[in-house]
Amino acid sequence: MGSVLAVIVFAIIVGLGIGWMLQPKVDDSSGKPAAPIEWNAVQAVPTSAPDAEDVEWEKRAAEPLAAPVVSTPAEAAGQASSRTVTGRLYVIDGDTFGIGGRHIRILGMDAPETHPSRCAQEAQLGNAATAKLSALLASGTVTMSGSGVDRYGRDLRQVFVNGVDVAGVMIAAGLARSYDGGKKQGWC
Repeated sequence: MGSVLAVIVFAIIVGLGIGWMLQPKVDDSSGKPAAPIEWNAVQAVPTSAPDAEDVEWEKRAAEPLAAPVVSTPAEAAGQASSRTVTGRLYVIDGDTFGIGGRHIRILGMDAPETHPSRCAQEAQLGNAATAKLSALLASGTVTMSGSGVDRYGRDLRQVFVNGVDVAGVMIAAGLARSYDGGKKQGWC
């Protein structure tokens, strides 16, 4: 029994000693760590100002298109609109736009990413998709139907321009893929 107690006491003392050695060293006069804190490699600290691509993306997101009337919820289905939203409409990327302080993610499609893209081909396709969506939304009256919000806080809507499904046009143009909310395919 005495040897078991001695082993337990020894283990406690060794554990306390190791814990003391692993503590961050602190400057006794200020209470601050004696060495700078090391950042986790996964959480890199930004070290530079935004590059030209970042600035262009933010500029594009802030530029308004011609301000068509956007109606919700189901004018495209032939029903009278219960709510009309007017405001500055701007395209963020090939499947997302903003109006009236809301970001709208177009249901039924997934466009290549522009910010950040994963390869040069995706960036090129993403820029073409963004330009096509801008042209589509500026070409007529935009209507939306549906409800829901994605994990990023964007409103999920079916979007139509003059009654034509935007997702269908973008997919037919090869600038988006059909998407039902599952795992996305890569563009690289």
